[in-house]
Amino acid sequence: MKSDGNSRSLASPNILTSNNEESTLTVGQKIWYTTSNYTANGTISNDAKNEDVSTTLTVKPNISNSNFVTLQFTLEANNIAERSTTALPPTISKRKTKQTLTVRTGQTVVISGMLEDRQTETYNKIPLLGDIPVLGWLFRNSSVTKRSTNLVVFLTPHIIHGAGDLAAIYKRKMAERDEYFEQVFGKRYAKSDFYKKLPKPEAGEYRPTPADQIEDRRQEKTQEELRKMIDYGLEEKVETEKDKEAARKKEEPITVPVPVGGEGSVGNMPPPMDIPPPPMEEELPPTE
Repeated sequence: MKSDGNSRSLASPNILTSNNEESTLTVGQKIWYTTSNYTANGTISNDAKNEDVSTTLTVKPNISNSNFVTLQFTLEANNIAERSTTALPPTISKRKTKQTLTVRTGQTVVISGMLEDRQTETYNKIPLLGDIPVLGWLFRNSSVTKRSTNLVVFLTPHIIHGAGDLAAIYKRKMAERDEYFEQVFGKRYAKSDFYKKLPKPEAGEYRPTPADQIEDRRQEKTQEELRKMIDYGLEEKVETEKDKEAARKKEEPITVPVPVGGEGSVGNMPPPMDIPPPPMEEELPPTE
């Protein structure tokens, strides 16, 4: 007998949070099972317990400047690896990653990855007869179990500065939703009553009022001033380094090369002549 199985799971959680605020998203279910306990009187009592099988995403962002964000990221993914009956506890496989990283807005990075290949071979045979060469295959049975697990986590942060950025992300997510529906249900999905009840792409458009336009111009002006302040600080730092370098060059002593050896060198120069002091004026006797 031969049994084949293949499964692929793709989870694409999306979460929206404020700066320096932790946000958590959990999607999953509870698996219930029963346990039996013997009491002191010899009777058996059954108890119901549960295990969480879910995908939990926790994110805490910190925007360092207008284009980069530092994330404290935790992802825990659990699923049922094996379960024979509802009376026995299920076997749950757990995967968890916790990292802190700095990413540019809109940049997709791979933060975790695990590739696992496992192969198990089991033999069941009749003693002695199963060890006979060639003929022993008639008295034994073998089974091979192969399991491959690939887990890759991608992360794409988007910094939202205002309503315009939020509307652009909404439009992109609606396009991804429609593409998914078309792949699963075909092009007829748009005519179904279920799809007609969903939010439309134009529902997330940004329609600024006159007050919003004034506020947008004020925010743009504030961001422009912040960028100028950052650039001014960089220019001031560069100018300071140039001033230090110029001052260092001024302090360095100026050396003049002196010839050594040969004619006209210091070793062959004549000794300096004794210059007599200037004559002193004679003192004249005072006149009467």
